[in-house]
Amino acid sequence: MGKHLYSLLQFSLIIGSVYSLWYALTIITGCKCPLSVTITNGMEPALRKGDILFATNYEEDTLNVGDIILFDVKSRENSIVHRIIQIRTKPDGTLQMLTKGDNRPQDDTFLFYAPGQMWLEKKDVIGKVKGVVPPVGILIVLFQEYKLVVLGCAIAYLIATFLISRFNEDLHHHLHH
Repeated sequence: MGKHLYSLLQFSLIIGSVYSLWYALTIITGCKCPLSVTITNGMEPALRKGDILFATNYEEDTLNVGDIILFDVKSRENSIVHRIIQIRTKPDGTLQMLTKGDNRPQDDTFLFYAPGQMWLEKKDVIGKVKGVVPPVGILIVLFQEYKLVVLGCAIAYLIATFLISRFNEDLHHHLHH
């Protein structure tokens, strides 16, 4: 039983460390999602499915036509990564942006924005993409696409590990008594 408790403690420390690093990264970058994975081909050839993106959202970050941004839209579950294709300033000084995926024929107005939304504003922007690590994130994409298979394999692995450990303990106990 002590081995299992020790393994659980190690696992908990790993999870806690990853969470702490993620939290620190969000503070350092000013971005609620500093690392993300491209899950579609909508930004090819600039970004490929599986690319890991690094983003920041500093107050001093300027947004320009041509920048690739990560943004949220109220009507969508997942964040979107697309390029700014047009910027305008409203009379009250609010910056508005129009975005489009490089591999898409039209802008995001009707396909991705909330119904009735014609422009993004700074409040919609999660971060500005500053770097790309290709295509390490393909493992994450595969997990998202085949969650049940991966989860099933993980559970089978844990059960097999437990059973083998139990079998070895029983065998060791049987041989020495």
